[in-house]
Amino acid sequence: MFARQPAPSRSAVNGIVAGVLSSLSYGLMAFLVHFSSGRVPTTEVTFAVGVVGCFLLLPLISRDLPILLHQKGKFIWMRNVAGSISIVCLAWNLQHASVAIANTFFNISPLFVLVGVWCTGGRRPRLRHFAFLILVVAGTSIYWNGHGEIGIVVYIVGLLGALAASCSYLALKRATKSGGPWLIVWGICFTTTFVSILSSRGKWVVPSFVDGLVLFSIGLITLIGQIFVTRSFALLSASAAAVLVPSSIVWAVLIDSLVSTGGAVTHAILGSLMYATGTVLALWEELSEISRPNSSTTEMVMVNSGHVCQPD
Repeated sequence: MFARQPAPSRSAVNGIVAGVLSSLSYGLMAFLVHFSSGRVPTTEVTFAVGVVGCFLLLPLISRDLPILLHQKGKFIWMRNVAGSISIVCLAWNLQHASVAIANTFFNISPLFVLVGVWCTGGRRPRLRHFAFLILVVAGTSIYWNGHGEIGIVVYIVGLLGALAASCSYLALKRATKSGGPWLIVWGICFTTTFVSILSSRGKWVVPSFVDGLVLFSIGLITLIGQIFVTRSFALLSASAAAVLVPSSIVWAVLIDSLVSTGGAVTHAILGSLMYATGTVLALWEELSEISRPNSSTTEMVMVNSGHVCQPD
């Protein structure tokens, strides 16, 4: 009955690769958004992200748009709204705090995903699941220990963004069964444009040529990241794919370190080791679940990869 058991491992590898490429895209995007702080308002940045994605993907999804008007498109809309809120929150923190601080708050979302999976009928998370992810968040925080103060608003916006992101991830897992990746990504870009307008405070500016190029680059890189993360969630369980999301901090921190000066070497080494250890352990735990023949995670991955076992 399980003659095709190797298939989930191939799907897992493809999902991991997609997740890593997504995190690389988000890391570069985070640095560019931080670079634009003080030059372009946050909501104008997220508006540009939505417009670029909508424009580039529209030719690919025009035939699938009716899906958004049907009942099976509800999870796509849930993904769109929650994802748009998380993007605005992350962008706001990126412009009002350091890249690492903003990503540290955003990286709390996998903890919420573990709880969300359990509350929606999934497996009950074990204590070590939380321990591994806490190690990830603690590592990113220690890496940047002492780099500026964090205001209460940054805390509130950061936690709101993490909660919205976790809801978006849970909905994304369901959405991949309702529509294609192009439609899902176009949907969040479309929703982001309206969320940006509604949450705007103050006047937008006419960007210079350089700022315009930066905005377009942010939109394009975010679009690529969204495509890869959608692929990752289609191939892996929600909790497994969510584990890979915090790895964007590696790229964000690396890029930020190349253009910044100062920083405690001891903190950097300790934080990096804690982060790497937590990520490897969390991912190993998720892959162990996938490799168990009778686990619900294995069955989910097999269905998503197209290898459905038929009864004899």
